[in-house]
Amino acid sequence: MSKINVKITQFGLISCLLISTFQLKAQKSAPKTLVDVPLESNISLFYSTNKTGTYQIYKKSADGEKQLTEDVNFNFWGLKVSPDKKKFICYRSPKGLIVKDNNSKNAELWLFDIDGSNGEKLISLADYKWRSHNSASWSPDGKQLLMAAEVSDKNDFNKFHWHLFLTDSLGKDPVQISSRSTMFAEPVFSPNGQYIAYSALSEGTPYSLCPSKYMEIYVAQLDSTAQKLKNERKLTSNDFWDGNPCFTADGQDIVYSIAPGCLNQVEYMDLQLVSLTGKVYDVKTDKSVKMNATTIADGTVYFQYRPGLTGNSCIARVETGGDNFTIIYQGSNFSIINPQVVEY
Repeated sequence: MSKINVKITQFGLISCLLISTFQLKAQKSAPKTLVDVPLESNISLFYSTNKTGTYQIYKKSADGEKQLTEDVNFNFWGLKVSPDKKKFICYRSPKGLIVKDNNSKNAELWLFDIDGSNGEKLISLADYKWRSHNSASWSPDGKQLLMAAEVSDKNDFNKFHWHLFLTDSLGKDPVQISSRSTMFAEPVFSPNGQYIAYSALSEGTPYSLCPSKYMEIYVAQLDSTAQKLKNERKLTSNDFWDGNPCFTADGQDIVYSIAPGCLNQVEYMDLQLVSLTGKVYDVKTDKSVKMNATTIADGTVYFQYRPGLTGNSCIARVETGGDNFTIIYQGSNFSIINPQVVEY
């Protein structure tokens, strides 16, 4: 990361708009696949792709690809498969201009059976007077959902801050588990439920709309009695944005994305790994965007990958040690985002 040029140029601002336009607007031409590596028989990939115009949820396995959601008026994104592998949650947002696509300020949280049937809306912004919400994931026992929401913070003169919330498995009875009046994002449970990892601003950091040099990876435990985070520890400390944490299957390490700042996330983000003791390792570093990691038991990391400045996002994989990088599913005129790998 030390070689990254952190200067934001006018070209960077223009490229940000161009990439958003290329990746979020509906694709009109027939989908064309560049890379399609067969998957092992014991795993399936779930993801969102705009190959038919709007972003829809798909499942890919050794038997082929299956579309799970279908609604030309909405985008579906941010999916997470339940621990029992019988259901998945995802966000739904209306089709529209760039600012409305895949946007947490226009999102509803939905629940589906694993085959895409029996869709049910769980949370809309009006339900709890939230201004935005995203990053919902499951507790290991499937009894709770963990997420981030932008809410009025009574401890800071009712300013809006992002906090972490727990609900039941149907998105009911939300409880705010974060306390510091700062910014929290992208929470996820460890596989054994002992820890919660998330990205957050450090204590005393001024709140910013673009906290490019302040977001760090944290880990904490949940006080089940008080329903609050406890024993919070900051695992990373650098001059970069750290986010998208994902535990490895053994729960001992966290894979995350790192970038110089908000605008640089458009141009390149690297993958790193941090242990629960705070030791950091490089996983994949180059001039590309790598985010939304998901792992399996053998240590392989699957992630959303965009190799070029104006290219489409695809799915790639690499070992946690950085070896055997491979693009496994890539389209020439459509993007693939938010992958989750599931072992059977």
